[in-house]
Amino acid sequence: MARQNENIETKGLGAGSYPEPSDNGYKCYSFTALAISKINGYVWAKNAIEAEEYINNLEWSEIEDESIEEIEEIEELEEE
Repeated sequence: MARQNENIETKGLGAGSYPEPSDNGYKCYSFTALAISKINGYVWAKNAIEAEEYINNLEWSEIEDESIEEIEEIEELEEE
């Protein structure tokens, strides 16, 4: 069992790990941001109008590619 303040290695377990602490003055921050993204995907519909309705309601079949185009607002920023 790990003691308090002792780092637990999780990389080998496939769980990822927390960022390594830095001695160069940088601090780690977690954030939540509202972003504009561009997506490419597929939707099943009877016609283009219905397809647009599904897409606007986030009801698509598959997303093939997604890229962030712009950060609109940083909603939360917290030092880890």
